[in-house]
Amino acid sequence: NMQRERSEVAIYIFTYGKQTLGLNLSERFAITDEALEKMPWPEMRVSEDNEKMFKSKLRFQIRHGDFRQRISQDEEDINSILNWYNSANAVFLNHLSTGIKTTNSSSVWRYLIAYANLLRCIENLGIAVAYGIRYYGQGKITHDNYVQFIRHFTLGDEYLDQSQNYVPRVKQEYDIIKD
Repeated sequence: NMQRERSEVAIYIFTYGKQTLGLNLSERFAITDEALEKMPWPEMRVSEDNEKMFKSKLRFQIRHGDFRQRISQDEEDINSILNWYNSANAVFLNHLSTGIKTTNSSSVWRYLIAYANLLRCIENLGIAVAYGIRYYGQGKITHDNYVQFIRHFTLGDEYLDQSQNYVPRVKQEYDIIKD
């Protein structure tokens, strides 16, 4: 939901509020809030910069709400918005990866790695999409943004390939979707 929220915020900002991906931002925020509310909050190892924000679910929800207010009041530039979502998503994905590393069951280990790789694929493709939306909404892209687009698109492909290598069923399902 955080990944989807980033995409919806990006299209909203890059099209100057004229287009959405089907939901308005209030609806998207409510869906993300509901998912966060249902989520059991783990104790996460994070950098000093993020330590306070991820100390508890309530603290994260408050910071997330404050951040959203700055978006709606046009107080944030798009790079800081994307960086905020990327940073928050990275913490969740790193926590998931750490949990997988401590899994003792060899029978599910491949599936957990494939799942984490699929989430990382979605994360990188979401970042690439944000750069694509920027081009679509503004009609131009800087060299650095183009490099970042290619980087994240390629990483998304690599994570997808890794998932398919760990669990062949992922490739079968992907081929069905692709066709």
